[in-house]
Amino acid sequence: MISSANIKFTKAEIDQLVRTLSLYVKVSDYFNILSENEEKKQFIKLKDDLVKIKRNLDEGEQQVRNE
Repeated sequence: MISSANIKFTKAEIDQLVRTLSLYVKVSDYFNILSENEEKKQFIKLKDDLVKIKRNLDEGEQQVRNE
């Protein structure tokens, strides 16, 4: 079963999460903390998803400004 949750973040919080996840993956590579198979992929997917969400928010705000 797949569950989901709605979580509210500001754009600034999303930016901070993306930076934190990027740093964590880099540090984990250096210290070999995460297994290459699943854990690292999950962190990278979460970061990529947050980047897409941020991009969609930016595009939506741009459309509102142009109307």
